[in-house]
This record gives sequence, structure tokens and C-alpha cells, in this order.
Amino acid sequence: MGKYILYSHAGSENHGCEALLRTSILTIKGVDAVYSGDVNADKKYGLEKLVKILPDKTEGFDNFVSKLVYLIKYHIKKTDKLYFRNLYRSFIRSIEPDGVYISIGGDNYCYHFSEWLEVLNSEINKRGAKSVLWGCSINEDELNNINVLQDLKRYSLITARESFTYDLLKRRIPETKIKYVPDTAFILPKVEEKLPDGFEEGNTIGLNVSPVATENAKAGEHLLDYVIELVDYIIDHTTYQIALIPHVVIEGNDDRKTLEIIRKKCKNPQRTVLIQDDNCMVIKGYISRCELFIGARTHATIAAYSTGVPTLVLGYSVKARGIAKDLFGTEENYVIPVQTIDSGNEIINGFCWIEEHKIEIEQHLKEIMPEYKKKILEGVRILEEV
Repeated sequence: MGKYILYSHAGSENHGCEALLRTSILTIKGVDAVYSGDVNADKKYGLEKLVKILPDKTEGFDNFVSKLVYLIKYHIKKTDKLYFRNLYRSFIRSIEPDGVYISIGGDNYCYHFSEWLEVLNSEINKRGAKSVLWGCSINEDELNNINVLQDLKRYSLITARESFTYDLLKRRIPETKIKYVPDTAFILPKVEEKLPDGFEEGNTIGLNVSPVATENAKAGEHLLDYVIELVDYIIDHTTYQIALIPHVVIEGNDDRKTLEIIRKKCKNPQRTVLIQDDNCMVIKGYISRCELFIGARTHATIAAYSTGVPTLVLGYSVKARGIAKDLFGTEENYVIPVQTIDSGNEIINGFCWIEEHKIEIEQHLKEIMPEYKKKILEGVRILEEV
């Protein structure tokens, strides 16, 4: 097996995960394989042409004896770690001591569900291999969990993709293990396909709203009502078309469901166009041709930032705030946390501010982006020291 093995990839129906995988393969030389949570989704978008893709989970049990041993141990210890060791047993058995195993999940440590990562990281280290947490964001309250903190300390290297996480980790983990490296998705290539009917280049606003945003919002499902107020405002006060752009199409977490509701309930659906699903490079091509972008999914907003599109983020975690701060020196006016939104006017005012400052934002992104992207390539060289 080659030197680098990627894991904790959820699958490419989350196009943010797809972007991370593509750009990790692009920048990290010597990637032998990726262990994926959804091999079929990766093949759907052509990832098997770039790297060997292997399933990270094995359902069931090898035989009756292994099932019996598992049930006895679980009855005694009552810990989910046993479940995860069994579920990921094929991956665990494949670990080789000369390998460097790179976790590319991004925000896996943001949602109070990282015990499976602790199991895999522990098994990698037990077998004499090295582990790297690549391009992460971490919520501060996660580090109040002693198990999470101990798990993070096992990594040979952690790269934080934004300064909030970097500063947080420096206070809790040896600084020699922590590096700041921007999200590799900033260097994702774009592919420009023919624009669909209703998408007027130079006169279209891009919009992405996700189920995750509504789940985390103070207003819950009413967040959609507030976004619809914004869409109606754009329809009433501008000539812009509105491109509804999904970035995750996983069953049960599908942006298209949310965007369809917005389209059906807005004043004039004829002023909107729902972009059809495609790979992350094509989606970035659509986003790059928007005049302005309003987005909840982090990697949809990264597609906008990296192509110079002024963006208002409806943020639901630390990653959105941290990336905006690193790009602009502040998150104010660039990110509205969904946890604080309690009226449509907040989003409308945020949109108006971005539109009013459109030219200077474009110029700023144009000036800083080459150096920002350069930091990614410099950061990849750190892996050679692991």
C-alpha cells in the first residue's frame, strides 16, 4: 500500500466531501486509496477514475462465533466502541504500520458524534501507523469532552482550515502538532457547462439553503419563511434571476427538497431556476457565474469565494465564521449565524449590504485569493514531515 490513505470520507452526494476528496488527491502526491462511506455515490460522480475507492464499513458479522463474542462483550461493557470496531473491521484489518492515514472529513468533530473517529484513530495508532486530521473545524464545546481531547492528541498532525479552530486547538494540544492550512476546496477546478434557461449570466443571484441550516436555526423551519421573504424582496426590488443551487443530495439531507419549497412558495417561481445535480466542479462552474451568492453549505460558499463572487453566508457552525474572518478580517456583515436569525429583515439587510459593497468585495477577493490558495500548497508539504 502507498504512503497515504484517505478515510472518513462520507461520500460524494455531499459535494463538499467530494470537493475535499478531489482536491486532496490533487494536492497530496502518493494517495493509494480512499475508504468511503458511499462507494456507489463516488462512482456516480467519476471518482473511481482518480483513486482506488474501498468501502469503510462491513455490515453484519464474519460468522456466528464473532457475533456471539460481540454480544457477550457488549452486554458486559455496553459501549458503542465495540459496535464501531465491528462495523469498521475491514478498514481496521487493512491498517499497515508504514501508512499515513489522513482523515478528510472536515467538520466531523463539530456535531457531538465522533466516537467512531476515536475508534479508528486509536486502532491506527495501535498498529504503529500514523494519523492526520486534515482540514478540520472543531466547535469549542467538543473539547470539553475529555475523550475527544485525548483522541485529538493521538494525531501526528492536525491542520485547521480556519483560525477560530486553529487558535482553539493551540490552547489545548501541543502546538507542534497544529498547523493552519486553508480548506483545499479553494483550489477545486471549475467546469463551465451551458447555462440552463432562466440563468442569466451577469444578472443572477445564487442561493443555497440546506436542511442542516434549518435544523440548527433559532427559528427552525421558519428560517425558510425568512429566506422566502428575501427571495420575494429580490423579485420585487431587482431584476435579478435566482438560481437555486443544491450542494448536498443525500436522502434525508437533500438541499433540493428545501430549495423546491422556496421555489413553490415565492412570489414568482418564473424568476427562479433549480440547478440540476452534477459533480462539484460543474456546480462550482454555475456558482462562479453568479453576481452574488447566498449560501448555507460551507463548500458552496467556498466555491463562490474562490471564484470572486461576493457572498452572504447563513452559517450554522464555527467553520463559516472562521473562514470569513480569515478572508475579510471579520465575520461581521459576511456571516449571519442561523442560531440568531429571528426575522426575514436580517437576511434582507445582509443581502443589501453585500450588494452595496459588491465591487470592493470582488476586488478584495481578487487580491487575496492567489496568496490564500498558495498557503494550501505550502501546507501540503507539511505532510512530508509526518
